[in-house]
Amino acid sequence: MIQIRVGKQKKKEKKKIYTENKIGRYVQFLIEREDFLELVASWLLSIEDERMQLLRQFIFEVELSETEELKNVLYQYGSYLTEKNYLERKFFEYMAELVRKMEQNRRAAALPAAIE
Repeated sequence: MIQIRVGKQKKKEKKKIYTENKIGRYVQFLIEREDFLELVASWLLSIEDERMQLLRQFIFEVELSETEELKNVLYQYGSYLTEKNYLERKFFEYMAELVRKMEQNRRAAALPAAIE
């Protein structure tokens, strides 16, 4: 009995990791398609929901170099999320990770300049 439960738990963990990787690859594929992004931009303009307006601003208007503004828009968007919407939460997690990595890269680039 115990071995069966452990085996089922490992299968669930592997399935969860596979699902997360699959979502990440799919999101990357969508982001790389310019025609899809233009279509999304038009959809987001037509929706009168504050979350969608923030999402549009986040995707299309915020300069990636403006990390502070990027964080503000991201966390405004995150404040609207509910526990039930898995895809929105995953998007938020991926974007938060992107912002974190950008800040790390910016600090790493600034450190050698400060030493010189």
